[in-house]
Amino acid sequence: MPKKGRKAPKKHKNRKHTPTNIVLIDLILLLIFRESELSNIASVSSFLCIKYLSYFSSIYLLGLVVMRTKAPRADRLDKIRDIAVIVHKNDDYITKNDLTRRIKSIVSPPQLNSWTMSNIREYISALVFLKLAISPKREMIYLTNLGKLLASENNFGSHKLNEMEKEILRNAIFQNDRFQKFLALFSNGKVPKNRTEFVTIGGKIKLKHNELKTELDRREVEDIFKSWALSTEIIEWNSTTNRFYPVMRRDIPSKQIFEFIMKIYNEVEDKSIGRAEIYKIKDIVCEKFRIPCRQFYDDLITISKRYPDKIRLEVAPMTMMPIQKYKIDAAEHFGIITSKGVYYYMKIHNFGDA
Repeated sequence: MPKKGRKAPKKHKNRKHTPTNIVLIDLILLLIFRESELSNIASVSSFLCIKYLSYFSSIYLLGLVVMRTKAPRADRLDKIRDIAVIVHKNDDYITKNDLTRRIKSIVSPPQLNSWTMSNIREYISALVFLKLAISPKREMIYLTNLGKLLASENNFGSHKLNEMEKEILRNAIFQNDRFQKFLALFSNGKVPKNRTEFVTIGGKIKLKHNELKTELDRREVEDIFKSWALSTEIIEWNSTTNRFYPVMRRDIPSKQIFEFIMKIYNEVEDKSIGRAEIYKIKDIVCEKFRIPCRQFYDDLITISKRYPDKIRLEVAPMTMMPIQKYKIDAAEHFGIITSKGVYYYMKIHNFGDA
């Protein structure tokens, strides 16, 4: 405290002392001096010097704290792509306020309900987090070359990413330092050099934060990174065991998959109705060959057309699918979504002759 008889320096009228600044100032002072030492400060000027030094130090430290280190609350990559498309159509740069207005003018209800102000800010942060954009000025964002490439697909509004978008986003998130810690969960702490190594060394795990040793928070493990990895086919989910594992598209002869289906069909068939649920076959096949479910579904449709006398796919209503335990948009993990409906059951004819 200043000596008696001396007036304390007046605070600048425009200076804002937030609780965070005050706490940081006090902590730094306590680290430098004990309480007894403060009473021995020779003069007010020396104290003020320390006071202002700690003040500016707190500002610096505060800057480090608010820098984006954890993943933004932006689990949908299609919305990240949509923002990139809007910025791209505005000559690859835009103010954040203008971007918000553009979104509200383009997106219609009920989709607009998910675009709150804070939500938009999180998705803008995700663009920067994945190096799809930069924001050197507080209210401006500029697309990077990678962001421009993503936006050039012009797939705005589609809930599904096309193959090119998956590839671009997969490369972006795979190189992210924070996401690499997520990948290391599958390989006993080792960060894979590439996807091939990830599929080779990665194991099967349950993504339950309280069961894992990681510096990532629960939201990153169970929501953000899991969603990013699933939508870009970096990992796949076994809905029977609730385990996740690395996958990658690869060329596997349809005959080989057909023969494997015939081999496992008997163990997954529901004998009471003489059919098997497709998702149970998918769980076994995808984990066996380490391929994404979308590849298996495409192969299964091809196989059913090639061997119509052996395999028949059957449509079932949504109410018969076990998606009530999960989000409705998880339907694709339990059946093949087509224009005819959702193929949920598989029936094999003349099983004994296969």
